Parts: sequence; structure tokens; C-alpha cells
Amino acid sequence: MSTVLVEYKGYIQPVTPPDNVFLKWRDTLYDRRALIYERIHTKIPDITSFITYLATPAYEQWKEFVNPYWFKADVASLKHAIRVRAGAPRFLQHVYEAFQPGATFQKRVLERADRFRTMVAYPLGNVGIRYYMGWGPGYKAVGCITGDKRVKQYITAEETFTGEPVIALDPEVIVFLRPTLIAELTLGATFAQYAHEIGATDLRDAIISEINDKLSRIISAHKKPDLNVVLQLGFDPDKNKVYVYAKVEKVA
Repeated sequence: MSTVLVEYKGYIQPVTPPDNVFLKWRDTLYDRRALIYERIHTKIPDITSFITYLATPAYEQWKEFVNPYWFKADVASLKHAIRVRAGAPRFLQHVYEAFQPGATFQKRVLERADRFRTMVAYPLGNVGIRYYMGWGPGYKAVGCITGDKRVKQYITAEETFTGEPVIALDPEVIVFLRPTLIAELTLGATFAQYAHEIGATDLRDAIISEINDKLSRIISAHKKPDLNVVLQLGFDPDKNKVYVYAKVEKVA
């Protein structure tokens, strides 16, 4: 016998950011040109620094992805190592040129700003914009199991919510778990929505399953022993939408 303490279900819907959010992103990034250039130049001022801080770590990391049983594995790794080292002069020339005033970096920020508006709509569909549309379903679901009672203020007509948000996880680590859980939900919801929109239902379901497995392992390691806690993504065929679901039950 168990008692439901809180239950929530909300649907993912991409949200186009308002102009002030869009313009703040564009203008802030555009104006960061000098700062970005300074930091790159400070870290990578010459070929030796490029090899030490970029080429060598890139090679060491990349070679782990090469199947050691492939008959050309050693050649592929060595070729990559040579090419990334040889790329130092091009990096020093073209990257530095790109960050000159009015050059490639700032041009691309302006040219592709609309792409930001389109792409950011997907993660915003999960986290929301509190002052503009309220919290998104991802935050509300996590808030339900981490005791954020403000969640009730942002429930919409399309969502279902019963009970009261409860601290269902170890209070000593909630401050660390909350952003982790929101990040995992956002990753899963974003890519599940992408897959759904292009008709890749198998991929959509695989993404949902993988994220749910990870969420389950995190929660199982930190939930209070007298509670059953569920936090997951799903797909509702009747509404044709990806959703976020949370539930906390007290075990009798």
C-alpha cells in the first residue's frame, strides 16, 4: 500500500524566445569578440602552445575512439596526430584573423543569429523562461521531487498536477542533483523532439529510454528509503507529444 504525495505531467513544446532574449544573446556575443580573442591568444600564443594545449590532448583523446582491432588503427592514429600538429600555422593565422574587429566571428554572429532563435526553442521547451512563459515542464518535474513549492504557480491548463512538491531526495545533495536532473531531461527532451519531428520514432524512443535509465540510476542512488520516486520522459501518442513525468509515493 502506498500514498501518492505528488504527481505531475507536462508536455514539451518548442518555445521561440522573445526579442529581448534573442537580441541579448546576439549583442552580448558580438561584443565579446575582444575578450574571446584575448583569451585564445593568451592560452595559444605560438606553435609550441598549440601543440601542448590543443594538438597533443586532441590526439590522445581521439585515438581512444579508434577501434584497436581495425587493421589500419595505428596508421589512422598517427595520421591524426600529424595533421593536428601540422595545423598550428593555419590555426594561428585564421583563428586570429577571424577575431579581428568586423571579421569572420562578428559577421557569423549576425548572419546566423536567427539560427540561434530557432535552435534554442527546443531546450527552452523543457526549461522555459520564468518571466516570459513560466518554468518549463523539465524544471517543474524536478521541482516536484526536490520540494520547490513555487512549481504550483506555473502549472498550465494542459498539464496535470496533484499533491505538493516534496523533498524526495537526500537534502544534502539536492543543490547538486537539481541542475543535473534538469540537464539530463533537457538533453533527452531536445533530441527526442528533434527525432519526433523528422519521423524517427525508433530513435525518439531509444533516446527516451536511455535518458530514463540514467535518471532512474541517479534517483535510486539518492532517494529517501521510504519513498518511491519517478522522473522520466515519455511519448503520448494521443497528443502526439513528448512529455515529462514525475511522481513521488510514500511506501506504507
